[in-house]
Amino acid sequence: MIQQLPPEVISLIYHVELNKVHWWEKGVGQLVLAILWIDENAMSVKEIVEHSLSNYSLKLSIPAVQEAIKGAGDMIVASGEKYTLIVTAREQIRKAVEETLTIEKHAANHFTTLLEDALPGKESFDTEECWNTFNNMLLKPLVREIGASAYNLLIGAHEGSSFEEEPLDDFLGVFPGKLHRGLRKAVHDFLSSRTTIVRGYMLRILYAYLFVEASGLTQKNLETLYNLTQENVVFDLYVDTNFILSLLNFRPELPYEASTLSNLVSGEKPDQVSMTFYALSTTVDEAKSVLKAAKAKAIALNLTDKSTAQALIDANGLSGVVLAYVYHFLESEHPVTPQQFYDPYINNLIVILQSHGVTYVNKPTSNYAEDKRVTDDTDGQLKFEKKEYGDRAKTREKLLHDMILWHFVKDQRPDEIEAVAMAESWLITLDKRLLGFDGYKLDQSKDDIPVCVHPTTLAQILQIWTPRTQQFEAAMFDSTNLPILARNVDAKTEAVTFQIVRVINQYEHMLLPTSVKAKILINDSLRQRLEQEDETAAQTELIREAFRDQYEGDLQQRVIAIEEQNKYISQYVEDRTRERQISRFVGLWIPPPIIAGISTLLLMSEINGWGARPVIGGLWGLVMVLWMWLVDKFGLQHTLIKDKPLFVHFHRFRLWIMGAFGTISAGVIVKSILELLI
Repeated sequence: MIQQLPPEVISLIYHVELNKVHWWEKGVGQLVLAILWIDENAMSVKEIVEHSLSNYSLKLSIPAVQEAIKGAGDMIVASGEKYTLIVTAREQIRKAVEETLTIEKHAANHFTTLLEDALPGKESFDTEECWNTFNNMLLKPLVREIGASAYNLLIGAHEGSSFEEEPLDDFLGVFPGKLHRGLRKAVHDFLSSRTTIVRGYMLRILYAYLFVEASGLTQKNLETLYNLTQENVVFDLYVDTNFILSLLNFRPELPYEASTLSNLVSGEKPDQVSMTFYALSTTVDEAKSVLKAAKAKAIALNLTDKSTAQALIDANGLSGVVLAYVYHFLESEHPVTPQQFYDPYINNLIVILQSHGVTYVNKPTSNYAEDKRVTDDTDGQLKFEKKEYGDRAKTREKLLHDMILWHFVKDQRPDEIEAVAMAESWLITLDKRLLGFDGYKLDQSKDDIPVCVHPTTLAQILQIWTPRTQQFEAAMFDSTNLPILARNVDAKTEAVTFQIVRVINQYEHMLLPTSVKAKILINDSLRQRLEQEDETAAQTELIREAFRDQYEGDLQQRVIAIEEQNKYISQYVEDRTRERQISRFVGLWIPPPIIAGISTLLLMSEINGWGARPVIGGLWGLVMVLWMWLVDKFGLQHTLIKDKPLFVHFHRFRLWIMGAFGTISAGVIVKSILELLI
């Protein structure tokens, strides 16, 4: 597992700029400050060196640490042979560390939010553990690999690029397969978000691990890097088909890839660096062939509604060149045919490339097709691809183009190359298999400088000539994400997608609900079964079976939804009816006895001398008291009644009302009886 760096080291090394003179010495100085801040006890030079090696695998020499202490000035004070930080220095470092910790916390919270959105209903999922796994198994190792590739290229360390073809696979492999789609989406959305927090977090890690890689450089290597910063360097970069398609945004699933490459091609360059991008005629021809094939596939999709387009995007089952049309269809206000989308690129590709800063070169390369070097490498790579990738192996035609391009670029170089500045000609590519072949050729030869360069590596090495600005950091952030987000869709996966689409089109006359089509397209279980089945008829039957199940399931869900809605309506009507009855009860059974009792008492006061009538009125008053008692008892037993405002007020004053009625009624009865007896 990758050596972890504490926030103290990350926060301080972040401020080291590789284009500045003595950047290595400044980096060592920042590291020494971090170590003294972590260990509050005074430390000797030897203890600092040992701490750096044992905790961070950073090999510092004693003279380098002594120079760093000297360069820190009054921030470090000596006590015999040991050193410590002064109070104000500790406070400065504390603020820098707190800023880094805050950024990391916000980045983790953002990642957690994306996980919760991508994995709904997974309450038991440990998001904190996933964040740690993402950092330790994917992000930090890849960032360190990016740094290693850049330094190896600069110093001629005889290593090619080792970017994995599917860098997410190891990370995803830690989790159950049912979570992979959601996890991939969360990682994709996190790295694609250009927020200040995410960018700040990523760049701090990047610069820290670049310094870690630099710690392994010899003094001779450091002198080589320093000399490079003083030289004018020429990069003649020949693009391959993948680069062209990415530059023209034919990989829409990778946000900002096109703008990142465009910035690399047409953006502002350091004064000491001359960069020119070229496209050979053979590469342009291959790009046109890819676009024509994509157009034919897009026509076969027969897209008619945007929900199906969205499902195709979610399914991750189409190559980027076909998917570009699906994205365009989804985002367009008016329907766009595949012909309208692809033909402008097919018919005007050279002009379009020139408008993007790529120069067309019509140099003859037909003789390379018969060159023994090319044919031997093509045959060897084809054999390797079939063994390594099986059904996903490139065709011989594609490999032949790659080998022609590789040997053409190599032939443009001088016979003897001792440094990067002498190479001049490069093959710039995002194709990790071609990069792997380049590494293989390095191992088989005496060369120290690779022929191929990944755009991310190129962006990294430009640091030694480029001042760190906000625009530069944005470009660094975007280029760092390219190896992580890149994902290849093999021909078999795409064929499965088209097989599903063909069956969908057969059912078009049934006006299938778009929800059914979408669920079939993103059904991972169905896709796995289809990939294991070679017979077209059997595949078709599997898809039809899935359609029937999904359609019946969709109908059943709709029936259940209607039944639930009917239950809700019935319950609503019942509740409203009961509420009206209760309101009627409260309105009819509380005021009347009170009004009747008051009227009786008033009447008794007028006819008090009329014989037995007062007695009857008094008895009626007692009946009203009993009535009010029963109403109060009944109302308290029913929630809907006892919460009614009228009942609440009645219940609050019931004792006063009933007491008054009872006392007066009893007095009238007693008085009337006494008068009758007398």
